[in-house]
Amino acid sequence: MEDRSQRMTFSLVLAAFLCFTTWMTTVCATNGGVSSCCLHLSNTQVRLKRIVNYTIQTVNPCPIKAIVFETKNGTNVCSDPKNKWAIRAMQKVDKEREKTALQEKGQTEEGSTSDITPAVASASKSAPQQNRRNGRGRQRKRSRKGRKKSRKGRKGQRNPM
Repeated sequence: MEDRSQRMTFSLVLAAFLCFTTWMTTVCATNGGVSSCCLHLSNTQVRLKRIVNYTIQTVNPCPIKAIVFETKNGTNVCSDPKNKWAIRAMQKVDKEREKTALQEKGQTEEGSTSDITPAVASASKSAPQQNRRNGRGRQRKRSRKGRKKSRKGRKGQRNPM
């Protein structure tokens, strides 16, 4: 009788363990795992042009609510969702997503603007060109003292009388 109750207890413990592992596997698979949660918020403000993506971290599987920004080099920065910088960064990423979505939509539709060759502004050889310095290229800027001295010298040379 004792042997039978021990086997039953072992079976119940084993069944409970299997149910727990199944439940944990399901939770980690649907929420991306607990290891991807931000545990604290950072005050780091990355340049907006370096941010490529963001995700919103909720409190349900993770301990805090945060915005997780992904940079071009793959690092993640956890920021406060109420932070003004974080809001600007999310707007920037959203605007870029919208821009790329419109570009992709335009490429897939018939009659898109991608069939039209863009006009390139090129100066013809016969037309006079502006902003040329008679083949001298860019001239080095002189300091004020250098310009004043050279002006005085030139004035004296112009009037030999």
